[in-house]
Amino acid sequence: MKRILRLITALTLFMATIACDVSKNTQQTDQVLLKGTWKLVSNTIIQGEEVKVHSLEDNEMIKMFNEDHFAFFNHSKGHIPDSVRFFTAGSGPYTLKGNTYEEKLDYCSAKSWEGLSFTFQMEVKGDTLIQSGEEVVEEEGINRKIIEKYVRVH
Repeated sequence: MKRILRLITALTLFMATIACDVSKNTQQTDQVLLKGTWKLVSNTIIQGEEVKVHSLEDNEMIKMFNEDHFAFFNHSKGHIPDSVRFFTAGSGPYTLKGNTYEEKLDYCSAKSWEGLSFTFQMEVKGDTLIQSGEEVVEEEGINRKIIEKYVRVH
């Protein structure tokens, strides 16, 4: 009887170890797909009944990922007056489990966004990344859904 209990205990520990390794490997695989530099090519914002598809003629955005942090940079481009020129940037840690991506803005040029976390769905199809989900920033009165499409730059 003791032999059977030892065998069951050993098998249970072995199976738990394998399960942890598979979960860890899946997360690492997800992050490898995400790792790199991505350029925004499409940006749709849905707030209430209003749907805005933003033109990217006058601005440019990139988003970069390493193993556990992200950073984004968004700025005006071209010859436009300083009065309408802008620059925004932010960064912080992220987690990715399957298609569920969560980012925390530790640093942001828009101070009311600092310290906030956002959960999105991420989908990588070849060299295309689609990020969608909700952004809620109570201090700014923002409660909207975003759909951003990126192409891999590097």
